[in-house]
Amino acid sequence: MAIKQREAFDIPDHAVYKDSLDSFDILGGYSETHGLGHIYIFDRAAIHHIVVKGKDARYKQVARSIRER
Repeated sequence: MAIKQREAFDIPDHAVYKDSLDSFDILGGYSETHGLGHIYIFDRAAIHHIVVKGKDARYKQVARSIRER
């Protein structure tokens, strides 16, 4: 995540992750302060931005579900 973006979303460095799967990359982070997680999926045709509202466990569940598909 870009530094400015992490700062705007209040996501600490340690809460950012990146994963590569086949033909796409996943980038995400969670803000405890705001109770929001941001997940970006980069594929060949588009960039998808998913916002998950709720606790960290819910955010991780959504991110895991995306990676498993």
